[in-house]
Amino acid sequence: MPFYEYKCMECGTVTEVLRPIKSRDDVTYCYRCGAETKRIMSKFNTVSPTTAHNPRKVFDAEPACKPRGTAVRLESGGGATFKDCGFQNFQTGISLAKGSRLNMDGNKFENVEKPIEVTEE
Repeated sequence: MPFYEYKCMECGTVTEVLRPIKSRDDVTYCYRCGAETKRIMSKFNTVSPTTAHNPRKVFDAEPACKPRGTAVRLESGGGATFKDCGFQNFQTGISLAKGSRLNMDGNKFENVEKPIEVTEE
């Protein structure tokens, strides 16, 4: 399942959501203000184990700035594994809905207000 980014048309918050391709254009609402969001083009991210040829993946919301947004969002029933990843400059590192699966090992959170958040959605 791919990640998609959605931007709130009211407050400008950008959220990343893991969802099936067929659901990519379904209506999504901002977790901050409740307004409707619009899918935007996003940078491609991969998450993989550390190797000599593949250094640790770092999610960064722009160095030296006020923490913003959520690095990764998992919907209910979804799942992901993060091994040796870095999360920097986010309000929330990983937001997961109850019922989603998350495996973690060796991750580092820097300047992240809430490393992991569990939601009802």
